[in-house]
Formats: sequence, structure tokens, C-alpha cells
Amino acid sequence: MKIKLSVNQSDYLTGLYLSEFTNHSTIDIEMIDYDTNSNQAIIPFTRYPIVEGKKFLGLGEYQRNYHAPVQSRAVIRNIQSAEFIKADTCEDIRVITIMFGINLKFNEICIVSAEEASGKHCYSASFYGNNLIFEIEDKENT
Repeated sequence: MKIKLSVNQSDYLTGLYLSEFTNHSTIDIEMIDYDTNSNQAIIPFTRYPIVEGKKFLGLGEYQRNYHAPVQSRAVIRNIQSAEFIKADTCEDIRVITIMFGINLKFNEICIVSAEEASGKHCYSASFYGNNLIFEIEDKENT
């Protein structure tokens, strides 16, 4: 599976679907490769496939198969600046769970850890730029 899109041309539903698609994924934050010379970031992550829709009138969360992880890679191009925030209380945390998936805005792509959403500020990464290009590609499972 491969997805490539221009962030400033994507609509609300595209962002919503991408967010749901990547929700509850895990990232080893030490493996995020942000290169200021090439203006791109490569983010390896593990996502869990959606196997069942939302329950009861479309409310609740999608059901995922946590026993069949898919190794994926996100590439963000045309980055003009980036901001990484890691709280002092999370110095020993290396692998985070993405809360609300990877979020797209007109000129920003944002990743926030689940630990932050539970009241414990932990980690966030934001990438800014005009005409951001976002790609996701699954690696072959071996």
C-alpha cells in the first residue's frame, strides 16, 4: 500500500481518513530522520490494520488487529521548519503511541503521543511548510 498527497490540497475527509488509518500506531522517536538539508523527514512506524468499523451509530473506535502489525514509513517533503517537544518526565520513553493519528493541516503535519492525551505531556512533533508532500508506504512483511 502506498499513499502520496499534497497536504494543502487535501480536504477534511482525507485528513480524517489518514488520522484514523494511523491512529494508535507506534513510533520509535529515535528513528525519526529529519534532514534540514533535503527538507524532508522519514518516520518509520508500526500501524495496526482496521478490521471492523465503529460500533453503534458510527461512534467509538475502529477495531484493530494488534496481532498483525504492519511496518510502514512516512515521508514528509518540503519542510521549512520543525518542532520537537519531549517532556523531562519522559526522558526514558523511546517508543510512543500516536493519539488521534497523524494530523494534517494546511501547512502543518503533527504527531502527538498518547501519553500527552492522558494528562502526561510526553512528546510531539510538528512539521511546517508550504506545499508539504506526505507519503506513506508499507514495507514488505518478512
